Amino acid sequence: MREPWAGTSLATRACWVALTCWLCGPAQAENLLQNPGFENGLDGWSGLGGATLSLTKEDVHGGDNALLVSGRTASWQGPLQSLLGRLEPGRSYQVSAWVKLAGGNEQSFGMTVALTDDNGERFTNLIDSRGFSDHWVQLSEIYRYQPDEPVTRLDLYLQGPAAEVDFLVDDVLVEALPEDWQTEADQRIEAIRKRDLSVKVLDAEGQAVPGATVELQQLSRYFPFGTALNASVLLQNASYRNYVTSHFNWAVHENAAKWYSNEPQRDVETYEDADAVLAWAEAHGITMRGHTLFWAPQQWQPSWVPGLSDEDLSGEVTERLEHAVTHFKGRFRHWDVNNEMLHGSFFADRLGEDIRQWMYQRSRELDPDVDLFVNEYNVLSGSQTDLYALQVQDYLDRGFPIDGIGLQGHFNGVDPWAVKLRLDKMAQLGLPLWVTEFDVKQADESDRADALEALLRTAFSHPAVHGIMFWGFWAGAHWRGPDAALVDLDWHVNAAGQRLDALLDEWSSNPSLQTGEDGLANARFFHGRYRVRAM
Repeated sequence: MREPWAGTSLATRACWVALTCWLCGPAQAENLLQNPGFENGLDGWSGLGGATLSLTKEDVHGGDNALLVSGRTASWQGPLQSLLGRLEPGRSYQVSAWVKLAGGNEQSFGMTVALTDDNGERFTNLIDSRGFSDHWVQLSEIYRYQPDEPVTRLDLYLQGPAAEVDFLVDDVLVEALPEDWQTEADQRIEAIRKRDLSVKVLDAEGQAVPGATVELQQLSRYFPFGTALNASVLLQNASYRNYVTSHFNWAVHENAAKWYSNEPQRDVETYEDADAVLAWAEAHGITMRGHTLFWAPQQWQPSWVPGLSDEDLSGEVTERLEHAVTHFKGRFRHWDVNNEMLHGSFFADRLGEDIRQWMYQRSRELDPDVDLFVNEYNVLSGSQTDLYALQVQDYLDRGFPIDGIGLQGHFNGVDPWAVKLRLDKMAQLGLPLWVTEFDVKQADESDRADALEALLRTAFSHPAVHGIMFWGFWAGAHWRGPDAALVDLDWHVNAAGQRLDALLDEWSSNPSLQTGEDGLANARFFHGRYRVRAM
């Protein structure tokens, strides 16, 4: 990834380090499960829906025994253990298990918590993943226990493979996570988002000047904080423009660079709105992402596209890619090439799986300098992190020229432990991560502010995260409505927006220093561009 302040920044690129554990923190707490490794037979476990449980010593992950699950007649059937009375309301818990197919091909796996309280019965699907017959796979996720008392049922169970498919389970874990997540996040921020700087003040004869005052004014921040831009509002509303320039150094078209906006009718292309937004951003020093060349689900195609023959579709896809990439060449820092391929396959279904790789390769040929991204939802704010990681790894193995991983984050509530886990998982792919579409919807402004801080502080503290993009900020133009806004309809900055302001202030440096006897003033600064003045 190219540095937005190359040659002028105090920052140096942080080296990505492969994460061999998903959660780096304090020593492990107590495992709250009974008989988690099946060393005491089947104590504590039962088969949900008639699944048969038995022990095996032939293939284990750890210890002497593993659990064999057989006799299944439906995908949801599997081993179950009650957690009733073991969890503390309001706490987050690490939940993990090692699984393996007893034979056959790749299959789905998941973990679910079933809870019954005064609101009735509900099921929390913790994770959607995949399992294999040639190696063990760890399923790991975070469960935040927020019941409406009294709770009469609280069960953890594993499920997923097709009916009649047998599988193995071993080393299951449920443990409480610390309530204080912020201290570690702040320590990471101090380590990775700042660096030491020394300023030496000399007089006209080159002698050190002790006791001089050194003032540093931060002109811009290195780390990208950005927002999606609504073209019509941006071009018409000065308050909207002022908020953008005072808060963000990156931006992305909300809709104006999508295919359905650029070619609403076949062979009638328009880039007027996209160009106007881009010109404004460039004039104000705001770096732009490109979103999106293609959008994988059929529902998001231009209305005239689904009815094309395969031959005509192939031609139009080629025209769209070549026209758009060429039109914006040198002006976008990133391109989301084919958005949400985990949730849609329109082009692959119609033109063959190889069309996906061609989109990336042809984009690289047309604009070698733009960074090419995958981008997906229900990954940072949902259960499909493992599936996304497997998909991206498959594309990398096949030679897709992918430079960065986009993680949409459309939240209702934010658990910082879950966000960190999911970032850790994606970081193991070795590519820069971007939170490409962040918003949080909460009717209570204080709750919205707390959730906003949890996401921002956790993501900003993660070494693999290279940027965070909001998906809107004003109540008058937010796709999720006023309950997701930072600024109310009348331009009053609400509690969530005030929290953002406080965090941006916290992560800025504008110190006044004094030189010592050696003429040196030393401090630790957030990465960015600074003006230095000595008096």
